[in-house]
Amino acid sequence: MNQLQIPYTYLIGWTKLGKFYYGVKFGRNCDPKTFWKNYFTSSKKVHELIKSAGDPDIIQIRKTFSSQKKAILWETKVLKRMKVLTNERWLNANIAGAQIQTPEINQKRSKTMTGNIIRSIEFKERVSQVHKNKVVREETKEKLRKYSGINHSQFGTTASIEKKEKISLKNKGNNKIVHICPHCELSGKGSIMFRHHFDRCKKNEVRL
Repeated sequence: MNQLQIPYTYLIGWTKLGKFYYGVKFGRNCDPKTFWKNYFTSSKKVHELIKSAGDPDIIQIRKTFSSQKKAILWETKVLKRMKVLTNERWLNANIAGAQIQTPEINQKRSKTMTGNIIRSIEFKERVSQVHKNKVVREETKEKLRKYSGINHSQFGTTASIEKKEKISLKNKGNNKIVHICPHCELSGKGSIMFRHHFDRCKKNEVRL
């Protein structure tokens, strides 16, 4: 392995404050000799503490590795053993990407999800407008029939109000029937039960 690519784990700490951080470094130009010279961890909490309390008094290279995978696995093992996510002494905010669920993180996730939901609704509306009253050419219908074996003669047509009402009444009638799978005892309505349960149920010992 190139001498500039030596994965390693390290430990830094502020003894008087009782705060510590255990991390891993890998990738291009990775060299234990340059630790705390041109690499100062990627932790935001560590950088915030450096600003308020200065450099740590404990700066150690704990272990070097022959591959990135081995380094990551070892770091994960140590962090789990030290229970860093539940111990206030440690500044580590995650183990292999698993974050501590703090109110701040939950709030950020909530805002992100809200934005995604709004964008999703807008996207669906745009797609709906694009495909509304879209006419499917006979050539396209023929290709769909040829490759799927399904009759697509209704593609590109708009159902009448009477037809929609008939379909609605039919679906309402079907929804009143509750089916119970004899294998897993799960109950549900409609064709989805027959698609995933009864003879096709995962708990059915004799499956076709």
